[in-house]
Amino acid sequence: MKKIILGLFLILGVVSFAAPDFVNLKKIEDAGYTINKDGNNHFSFSMSDQESALTIAFLKTDLDPKVLNDNVRYKFPNRIKFLTELENSKAYVTEYKTDKSYIYIIIPKNQKVKDYSTRAEYYYVDRLSKDAVDRSVDIILKEIDSYIK
Repeated sequence: MKKIILGLFLILGVVSFAAPDFVNLKKIEDAGYTINKDGNNHFSFSMSDQESALTIAFLKTDLDPKVLNDNVRYKFPNRIKFLTELENSKAYVTEYKTDKSYIYIIIPKNQKVKDYSTRAEYYYVDRLSKDAVDRSVDIILKEIDSYIK
């Protein structure tokens, strides 16, 4: 019995220390997000409903946001079709189409955390207009900033 309790405490200790220290874990969980990946070099969380899904990831890298954006295009399988690259004053946005939705990969130009890059994946059932993409980027960037300590 003592070994089981000790094992549980060790597991809980590892889980609590794995998340990057700049992330407000309690706020993420309170907002209803699910933690997807909690590793040394990659921390991500997501939320979805019937029309959309949002995944936010913090990646340990020193890549420039433009270079990171350029590298994203080559990571998707062939069944996901590249549509266009959009850019505004705050972020690089790459648009893709799948059979069921549109994917918008958002990489902020101004990275807030040293040695980490932020990437958001926004899935939506319909294609968004340029204005709707810009509004969505603003909302998502504020959402990201709210979870950084």
